[in-house]
Amino acid sequence: MRPGPPQGEGRRSYTTSIAFGPTIGKNIALAYLPYEFCQVGRELQIQYFADVYPVKVDAVGYKSLYDPANVKPRS
Repeated sequence: MRPGPPQGEGRRSYTTSIAFGPTIGKNIALAYLPYEFCQVGRELQIQYFADVYPVKVDAVGYKSLYDPANVKPRS
């Protein structure tokens, strides 16, 4: 495990952009998460003004959401 600041200190999580991914049929949010929250499958919440939305971490780093195993034929 990587050393970091004590719990509750350090960088804050934030979303850099959100867009609809038509190929996977879901909204995709790109975000910065502290190291201890970067687990695939982890459920979190995003606050947008006064509204809170549930989200799930589907990829960490450079993992592809569309064809992670690279098995689909290319044109």
